[in-house]
Amino acid sequence: MTLYTHTFDIETLGWDNPIAVGVFDGNKYKDFLKLEEDQDVIWEFLEYVRDNIGPVRLYAHNAAHFDNRFILDCLVRHRQRVSIEGGLGVLRWTDTEITFRDSYQLLRTSLEKACIIFGVEEKLSWDHSSTRPIKDMSLEERRVFRAYLERDCRSLSEVYEKFVFELIKTFDILEPGQTLAQTSLRIFDSFYPLDKIESNLEHETQIRAALYGARNEVYTRYGENLNLYDIRSMYVSCYDTPVPVGKMSFVLPSMDRGIIGRAEVEVPDDMYIPPLPLHHGGQLLFPTGKFGGWWDMEELRYAASLGVKVKLKAQLDGKTAPILKDFGEVVCKLRSSSEGDLARLWKLLGLQLVGKLAQSRSRTGIKHVSTVKDLEGTIPIDKYEEYVEIDRPVKGRLQQHIARVTKPAITMRIRAEARIRHHKLMAQALSKGSLYYCDTDSIYCCATLPTGPDAGDLQEIGKALRAYFVMNKFYGYVTPEGVLKQRSSGFSGLKLSEDQFKELLRGKTLRLPNPSPNLTSPGDIIRGQTVVSSPRFRTIRTPLSQKNRVFDGEVTKPIHLK
Repeated sequence: MTLYTHTFDIETLGWDNPIAVGVFDGNKYKDFLKLEEDQDVIWEFLEYVRDNIGPVRLYAHNAAHFDNRFILDCLVRHRQRVSIEGGLGVLRWTDTEITFRDSYQLLRTSLEKACIIFGVEEKLSWDHSSTRPIKDMSLEERRVFRAYLERDCRSLSEVYEKFVFELIKTFDILEPGQTLAQTSLRIFDSFYPLDKIESNLEHETQIRAALYGARNEVYTRYGENLNLYDIRSMYVSCYDTPVPVGKMSFVLPSMDRGIIGRAEVEVPDDMYIPPLPLHHGGQLLFPTGKFGGWWDMEELRYAASLGVKVKLKAQLDGKTAPILKDFGEVVCKLRSSSEGDLARLWKLLGLQLVGKLAQSRSRTGIKHVSTVKDLEGTIPIDKYEEYVEIDRPVKGRLQQHIARVTKPAITMRIRAEARIRHHKLMAQALSKGSLYYCDTDSIYCCATLPTGPDAGDLQEIGKALRAYFVMNKFYGYVTPEGVLKQRSSGFSGLKLSEDQFKELLRGKTLRLPNPSPNLTSPGDIIRGQTVVSSPRFRTIRTPLSQKNRVFDGEVTKPIHLK
């Protein structure tokens, strides 16, 4: 059996000048090379697919951020009808029923790593910085370039098919979703039918008010001789807890029962790691002081056990059951029996379920006017007045589907349970020494903590001779081998030196070029701007506060609310 996964790949001169397109249909490969200045290889490729392959899904890796932008640009220039979904993860050429999809959204790793995971012949090497116009390449250069392009297309096709077959074989599902999150939801549905879980739409306002993210805080800005830990499969390890499955209703408030509660709380000023989350001023805080809100009842009971004063004002209760337990055990078993990037992929598959169950009920997109039934109140976004950006009406089959798969109360319970377990381990670390940093499932401290092989156990992921915590999700540390490791969310590809980390902690501002430029956004392409790259300079400075903590010299303390 074969899926005949169709793949394509676009190669450019620089970042924004397409010079070649390769396409593989699971059997035959063909490429299109730009040999003349006015040649449009993207359109040649599109005409070929339309006339010779027909309605089909074509996959490119990282298409949403690269390949699909050139496809969109070309289709718009040739006055073709398109629609955009998932950011640009799915691009539909409406009149031909051809869709261009991003395989990264399912594989969630680089193609190079995916080849290793699934035993596929590895990518060939090509120095993109030395790419020249094809007409200027020697015959040998051109041969190597074309071989590189072909291998990318063939490798992606084989990797994608192998992963899909692995999912179908392991979980007995008909086919995966477009994304890893959609796939995770389909798998869970095979363990426990989603139709059996109440959506509790009438209480969604209260449920989402009690839905908070994970803890991410800087406690000490600089440290030496640190132990770095994370919690194995933290979210998935919480899948053994009972979650809301029945219809909720208001009950008389009691600390001994209930799923969620509205409360007024008072967190003691001397709590260094306060237990309760709060959305405040656009930030997720874990403050001290007096404040109110909706919380998961288990989290409120845990807070009360630590000395937080809790005064319940209202409460919702209903049936709960540990329905995620079997799914979690299978995913954890897959992860523990795998290594490296494959183990990480199984981890992500389990983790994606929590986010997907809490997806928004609204939908937006860019549509051709001919596909929109009601244009009242919409404004065209392009010069030909053919496209509008709309909030898609959620009704009919789409409404039924979203109601069936959206269960935010489950996500609320799992996230709360994860925060409780995380807090307990953090308190243990603090009791044995200084605490420096935490994120979702990590703890960086000077203490030596017990580790274990099971989901929910701590595992040591490294040591740091020196560590510099600039802000949330932005830090660097030096390993015992003298290697500088960096985490810099939002600054992809930007590498700092240890001296620059020192400068940031002293308050200096850095302005550095980011090696990955911006490409024209999908909305701007629709509006008539061609795909061009613009250099990105990133300004980095140590904030005057940590947003969710306040400075007290080298250490921080919780924000206090009155």
